[in-house]
Amino acid sequence: MVNKIFVKLFCFCFLLICAGSSLAQAPNIAYQTPKVYVINTGIPPLSPTNTGGAVPPNTYGLVTRFAGKTGVAGSSGGPLGVSEFTQPIEITTDRLGNVYVNDPPIKSIRKISPTGNVTTIAQGVPVTAGVMQDPNNFDNPRGMAVDGAGNVFVADENNNVIRKIAPNGVISIFAGNRTAGSTDGLGTGATFNHPSEMTIDANDNIYVTDNNNGGTNIIRKITPTGEVSTFVGISGGLNSIGGITINKAGDLFVTIPSENAIKKITSAGLISTYAGNGALGSADGNLTTATFNSPTGISTDGAGNLFVISPQDNLVRKIATDGTVSTFAGQTTPGSADAIGAAASFNSPPAIAMDANGNGYIADAGNHTIRKMSTTGYTIDKPLAPGLFFDTNTGIISGTPTATSASTNYTITAYNAFGSSSAIVRITVIVNTALVFNPLPPKTTCDADFDPGATSVNPIIYTSSQTNVATIIDGNIHIVGAGTTIIYAHDGIDAIPQILKVTLVPKPAISISAVPNPVCTGDPVIFTASADNTGDNPTYQWLVNSIGKGSNSSTYTDVFNNGDIVTCMLTASTACTTPIQSNLITVTVNPLPTVSFSNNNVSVNLTKSITLRPNVTGNVVSYLWSPATGLDDISSPTPVATPYVTTTYTVLATTDGGCVAQTSITVTVINDIIIPNAFTPNNDGRNDLWNIPLLQFFPGCTVNVYNRYGALVFHSVNYSQAWDGTFNNSPLPVGTYYYIIDPKNDKPILSGPVTIIR
Repeated sequence: MVNKIFVKLFCFCFLLICAGSSLAQAPNIAYQTPKVYVINTGIPPLSPTNTGGAVPPNTYGLVTRFAGKTGVAGSSGGPLGVSEFTQPIEITTDRLGNVYVNDPPIKSIRKISPTGNVTTIAQGVPVTAGVMQDPNNFDNPRGMAVDGAGNVFVADENNNVIRKIAPNGVISIFAGNRTAGSTDGLGTGATFNHPSEMTIDANDNIYVTDNNNGGTNIIRKITPTGEVSTFVGISGGLNSIGGITINKAGDLFVTIPSENAIKKITSAGLISTYAGNGALGSADGNLTTATFNSPTGISTDGAGNLFVISPQDNLVRKIATDGTVSTFAGQTTPGSADAIGAAASFNSPPAIAMDANGNGYIADAGNHTIRKMSTTGYTIDKPLAPGLFFDTNTGIISGTPTATSASTNYTITAYNAFGSSSAIVRITVIVNTALVFNPLPPKTTCDADFDPGATSVNPIIYTSSQTNVATIIDGNIHIVGAGTTIIYAHDGIDAIPQILKVTLVPKPAISISAVPNPVCTGDPVIFTASADNTGDNPTYQWLVNSIGKGSNSSTYTDVFNNGDIVTCMLTASTACTTPIQSNLITVTVNPLPTVSFSNNNVSVNLTKSITLRPNVTGNVVSYLWSPATGLDDISSPTPVATPYVTTTYTVLATTDGGCVAQTSITVTVINDIIIPNAFTPNNDGRNDLWNIPLLQFFPGCTVNVYNRYGALVFHSVNYSQAWDGTFNNSPLPVGTYYYIIDPKNDKPILSGPVTIIR
């Protein structure tokens, strides 16, 4: 038995090395199917193809004796057949495949190597009243856990401490000080009151059930540095915890024997009933309909499945990740049978531990042994046709069928430490003594590979006369192109030809374009699909970031976010109906700049200047001002404006991505036109002209002066020259005249008297 275990371990380690990156993933199996076999004709082995994690070469559900002598109590070490145990009640494993067993009657912590060799790593002595005990001795050792460095931690229940057994054998108190209590603290600064069950997470945090604090169980957490805290307090209401385990997500699961249930405690400390309805029993079902019989031991595998055991019904129960509860191994009648599943038997087993390779180890107390249970390998859901065999180690179907069998689906499931994978194999067994090859149906260039369907008592080989039309791949016909070919079926005795006609169906094609792209924020993008060989009623499905958008149309218009990925799925209304995907286009959305003025209305005196300074954000690379009237530079970010009339200026700011924003500012021109009411045209060099300041800044303005009879004596356009008091080059007489001035440019008409004085 030891040699067989060693061979299996070696083979599995070899598979793990070869698997490489597939170590931490479930299997992914497939079979070539369907298969038609001929009665009394040997079949080529049908092997699974596995593209996932390796499947160990084990028999799924097989229970064997791993250490100890059945029915013999003792403390001897050594290999299987020599080693002995006395009512082992606690068990755990480390990351190297070693198993650790607690033998309370002999106060020993035992270690079993992966090959089954037993040694004692800690040995206590009986407690004698009134006699000082060695501080390293154990008094009713209970739960155990092993960290990543190989340190073994033991709950020393009656001493109220957690002991640490280092890999070099040194034993020390890791937490607690023998004083009963529930004080949190560091190492020996903390207290416990009958610590019992124990588990450890991936970060080497230890969780311990503390059985006698406040009349109920509490759960304590111990960090790798020895810091003790209360994870679940008395208010949690956890009674009589029988076992504890933790999954990769950090959820704790505990068995409650008195409630016939398994409870779940989340990493946040929330408690709920996970499985079992409180009734005593062993009914399988779902989480709420299944029943348990005072469950104690519990452990979880790498895939998250829970395994629960009870000394009351001698059964190992499996709670799968989908919530299905089933009996994995054992029978209610006590026994020690090594067998598969329900054929195996146990005798009052209190504890179970799973290792990293998907093996379960059971402390079979009534038999004084340690049992090993495989949860990896292959299973099949029903017996194969007579003469065919299924290898549970490899998943290979082989043999020679001895009876016909109707077409039957067989579900094959592969298990490793990280999950499972199922595949269906369809097998038919027929009676046939000669090669039969029926005519082949016509095909198109869109059709998938298919089985030619010939049968014979001998193996069949297919060939194709025109490999540019069809070839043979794994015994199936693979369409290559349009035309006609002859497919031959050879069985070593006969050769039968069949004509295969393949009709050309042009394959659909699709590409998409986007206009515009890049685009500015808020602007729509128009996508257009160009497709070929679509048939009369193609279907278009637009996708934005893999989410369906738009309608069944060859165009799609929308407003997008920067980085959106757009594609289109085309389903042609031809023989090739498999949807095909277009190219991917990533939409680039450039942000808009912002441009504004703190004050959109400013004033300036006529002939004076003002600098226009907009507030701008964004990577603006150009400016354009309008109108140009009165500006020194229409492309400047801060032009100088000298308007002669009130003007509204608009600026367009353009980023390097071509995105434009605009704003406007109104410059109000303050122009107080002062009109003299008299002048003295006597050629003395003073006040000889009727001079009106600023009027020259009003293009098109008109000035008309009338005498008291209404006759026009002066007329000017643009006010190019001031009036000198003459009419037709002759001086006008002293007196009062009347003017009418129209400045134009949206300014009001001015009028009034002007007096000539000499």
